[in-house]
Amino acid sequence: MDGRQFLSTARFLIDRHDEEPSYRTAISRAYYACFLEMRRAAFVECPPQIRARAGYTRESAIMHQKLAQHLINSTVSGVKKLGRDLGDFRANRMDADYEMSKAIVRQDAKNALEEAEEILKELDSLASSALGDALKEDIERTFSQS
Repeated sequence: MDGRQFLSTARFLIDRHDEEPSYRTAISRAYYACFLEMRRAAFVECPPQIRARAGYTRESAIMHQKLAQHLINSTVSGVKKLGRDLGDFRANRMDADYEMSKAIVRQDAKNALEEAEEILKELDSLASSALGDALKEDIERTFSQS
């Protein structure tokens, strides 16, 4: 499944439902569109023998915080920025999912959708192998120190 499909769900929730739970869910879906696409690109483009060193035998083994950290550790500025953006977006998603005392309004959800679209544009502007290279380099650096 293409992670970007979650953006249409986020749009639907923002456009058709005028209630806080829908806005919270829209933020979550917008984040997942980005996370799933970045994780897929990193997993597919990183050689299996390298991924296995980190225990990434399945795509789902690459967890949220670890993916952001692998990207932040990249020497490629565009990849590093995507890692920071993903980490920041995850914090917003965590607020939407878990911080019930924090009010979430339609504009918060719209901002998250715009942020997701921008992050995915940035992802598209990179070479297809850039995230895989970042994952590979960080795994090699981490596991050569062991």
